[in-house]
Amino acid sequence: MKVRENRRTSSSKLGKYKIGQDVELDEAQIQDGIRAQRVWTWFDGKDPSQMPDLEVINIDDPDLGDIKLVACGRLVRLHVRAPRKNPTHPRRQRDTMLELSRRASSKSYIAFQMDHPYDRLHLLLSPDVQKAVKQKFWDESSAPQIPMNDLAALAGGKHGKLQDYPDIEVKPVGVLTAVVYYTKKHGDTDEQGNGSYYIHQMAEITHHYPILACDDLGRLWILGGSYRSPSAGITN
Repeated sequence: MKVRENRRTSSSKLGKYKIGQDVELDEAQIQDGIRAQRVWTWFDGKDPSQMPDLEVINIDDPDLGDIKLVACGRLVRLHVRAPRKNPTHPRRQRDTMLELSRRASSKSYIAFQMDHPYDRLHLLLSPDVQKAVKQKFWDESSAPQIPMNDLAALAGGKHGKLQDYPDIEVKPVGVLTAVVYYTKKHGDTDEQGNGSYYIHQMAEITHHYPILACDDLGRLWILGGSYRSPSAGITN
């Protein structure tokens, strides 16, 4: 992982998850996943035929329980703006970009929780990335440890008001301003069948930016924000 400017498992500490067609869903869950896809800017809220196949990730996590997520795509980069003691004009501020290598990205996902009222986002990191994240943003960080729900409330927005995050402490990394991911959409692949990279700017409409935080296992959490709307194509 590059950092640049402009149930807790014992080995991987990631929680168990499996991906693919062998994850069993009932009809209601399938329809709920498709419905959630339609309202995401990831899929532009336009022609449903442009949506990728429903890629389901089943997670068995001690803090989240057994939940099913729908993959938005492979996680490529996170744009984070750290708080400053003497902030400059917003247009002059630069984001810190947390960029995954191609290999790490192929094993890391950004996904949303299909049974959550606001389609909560989750970041699933490969073991190597999670280890690097833990070292930089937990072990070496001087940021205070804050209960997750308190930090979500500070961020505000629909997700912050629910107060339904796991009861664990995290250290803030910064304000999440954008995410970059890779996925394949029908009709949007090259001759070799390769997908495309997409960037999603957070809080373009509501200005409720979520906060990116790290826990003691190196998991990254997206806390607070209003990044989902019932209107197709308006997610912030």
